[in-house]
Amino acid sequence: MRYIALPNSENRKVILVPVDCGDFNYRFYLATIFENKLLGKLYVEGEWHESGDDSYKEITSFSIDEDYVITVTKKSLENGKNTATESIKYSIDFDGNFVKQ
Repeated sequence: MRYIALPNSENRKVILVPVDCGDFNYRFYLATIFENKLLGKLYVEGEWHESGDDSYKEITSFSIDEDYVITVTKKSLENGKNTATESIKYSIDFDGNFVKQ
């Protein structure tokens, strides 16, 4: 399995996992793991569009600050022009779940 290990959040492992899908260029999920069990997952990076139609796209990206606040930003593009941007902040709770702030 391919993944990128990120610094732990307390005693939970945090990894970035690529998800290969024929319809999309790339997609990444953040996942939390404790004692070899998946605790939570969150879609954080990638592109989405209707198959065969590039006139509308959603581009998602993320950042993590020093306090482990995860900001997921989604941009909507119509014909290459940004029509909307939404950012949501998440933290990781004691159970390893991603929680909106």
